[in-house]
Amino acid sequence: MWKPLIPVLLLLSLPATVAAQPRPVALDDYLAIRNVADVEVSPDARWAAWVVREVDAARDTRRGSIWRAPIAGGTPVRLTATDQSASLPRWSPDGRYLAFLSDRTKPSQVWLLPLDGGEAFRATNLKGGVGSFSWAPDSRQLVVVSDDPDPSADDTPRPAGAPEPAPPVIVVTRLQHKQDGEGYLSNRRSHLYIVPLEEAIATSGAKQGEGRQITTGPFDASSPSWSPDGTRIVFASNRSQPDPDANNNSDIWVIDVATSALSQVTTDPGSDRSPVWAPDGRSIAYVHEPVTPAVYATPRAMTIAATGGTPRDWTGRFDRHVAAPPVWAPDGQSLFVLLVDEGRQPLVRVTATGARETVIDSEVTDVALAGDRVAVVLSTPTRPADVHVAPLAGGTSENLSRANETLFAGLRVSPAESVRFKSADGTPVHGFVIKPPDFDASRKYPLVLRMHGGPVAQYTDSFTFEHQYLASLGMVVLITNPRGSNGYGEDFCKAIFADWGTKDSEDVLAGVDHVIAQGYIDEKRLGLGGWSYGGILTNYVITRTTRFAAAISGASETDMFSAFGTDDLVRWWLDELGPPWRNVELYRKLSPIYQIEKITTPTLLLVGDQDYRVPLSQSEQFYLQLRALGKETGLIIYPGQSHGIRRPSYEIDRMRRYGYWYEKYLMGKDTDALFTGKVDR
Repeated sequence: MWKPLIPVLLLLSLPATVAAQPRPVALDDYLAIRNVADVEVSPDARWAAWVVREVDAARDTRRGSIWRAPIAGGTPVRLTATDQSASLPRWSPDGRYLAFLSDRTKPSQVWLLPLDGGEAFRATNLKGGVGSFSWAPDSRQLVVVSDDPDPSADDTPRPAGAPEPAPPVIVVTRLQHKQDGEGYLSNRRSHLYIVPLEEAIATSGAKQGEGRQITTGPFDASSPSWSPDGTRIVFASNRSQPDPDANNNSDIWVIDVATSALSQVTTDPGSDRSPVWAPDGRSIAYVHEPVTPAVYATPRAMTIAATGGTPRDWTGRFDRHVAAPPVWAPDGQSLFVLLVDEGRQPLVRVTATGARETVIDSEVTDVALAGDRVAVVLSTPTRPADVHVAPLAGGTSENLSRANETLFAGLRVSPAESVRFKSADGTPVHGFVIKPPDFDASRKYPLVLRMHGGPVAQYTDSFTFEHQYLASLGMVVLITNPRGSNGYGEDFCKAIFADWGTKDSEDVLAGVDHVIAQGYIDEKRLGLGGWSYGGILTNYVITRTTRFAAAISGASETDMFSAFGTDDLVRWWLDELGPPWRNVELYRKLSPIYQIEKITTPTLLLVGDQDYRVPLSQSEQFYLQLRALGKETGLIIYPGQSHGIRRPSYEIDRMRRYGYWYEKYLMGKDTDALFTGKVDR
């Protein structure tokens, strides 16, 4: 019988020695931080493996490597080299191999590392590469997700000195015609392949088994998982007719491994994804996101019989988003899920009868069961993410990976402080304040309001370098979760449906007023900014008030008419706003560019030139109109970058520019806020 769990108390492993005089964070520290993710536990529950991504300064990129350590504790050991990037570690069910994806071949393939000794070797050779994979229970084969081969690819060697051939012509026929990070989309799709491993294992990777394609058609397949008896594979796919690009109606499907016979398991409208077999193979857990309210609906953990039928909702009553695939308890009587809950993302255990108990109350991003313990990736207010291990019955959490212990032993970090206040209409709003390391309540500080993207997202009190860096420069940083954020219920989330920049603007401004009322803010030195929807909200706020002295708008949309059809959000636009030719007044109302003459705040705009989520043209239009009006502004463009800036030198450049812009307009420093050269801080 399932018993309530005692919440785990987090206990950070302390370094052996602590620097005598810890210092505030500096920009170079960002490059030294190791990012930990994707924890997996061995079948015997004795070992954990995870990915550590760190900066390769010579190549100006981040590379991932696989690490492991005993669940009981011990020194973490790196298993893969750093000259190539590795990800997605997965133990074979028999415990003999650790499989992972590696880019040492292009495109990425699955490699196997023998755990009894020896070098890793390649196990797959698919022309479309491998995006994800899952082990068969017999450890003799994999199911992999691979793209259709590119018919325009030409592997014929060119003669020495021959010119580069012209890029192939782009032919667009799909409604979802582009995707950020990928570019323009062809009719190629992602399919499932069964790959036998005997030949690769027998030859240590000199040969690879031929992959057998088991899904077909103009549909993508994702998240495959083998049934416990190895006869079936469950996966998610939008196979709606006549055009899967026209909706988000993905379903859960089961395919017979031997015959490729396909059966549909779920039929509810909306998005069904991330399926996981129950231990007995009789049912499947998955994440379901209802079709309404579009964009703002609450994803919940569901289960259904493997043969189909009526699904059971395990988390809908909690009115909180499920943030990751559910994990079955070994007895099949409960699920472990991550809930987005009021500035936290705790690990909770739920039952079909509605019981809910918190296991770890922190910012948890990944989970793997380890017998009577659980391995998680979590971050705290003063530390980036690490792998922690905790007993399921309650107790303390041990830091297993300790990826940034040495670095943070010498840093002084200000934990985020929770603040709650009421908006103009009385709606309760939540946020956090990060103060300078040497904060003195008798002084007056500039305040920087930073706003998250999404808008369906939330800030938590976990460590965020950007906020710590701005605080280290002598600013108080306010981060808020206004309406539109998740974590506070569906009504709160959908309150901005087709009404962006109204209630959420009131919410963030109420947060500013609340912090000013504490007495340590100079209200003449207010700044704001954000990225993606945070940048859009910045644009709304500065067209509605002149109280801010500096604004930074990152990757923001400004003219909703021209955004439609040039970004990759066509389904979102149609579901929430409708087509622009039928809703002219709504599109105009939601476009801050039509209120641009009201702006008095010096505004810096930043964007990647390959951003297909919020195209460069949106920032260009805003910049040029501000410039034509004689406003103080600047436009920073990052070459080769999509919606998320990923090149480490550009990440540093972006934060440095944040600091310079705010220092000039909020702190009166004589800085070149639009510097063009490399400036070290």
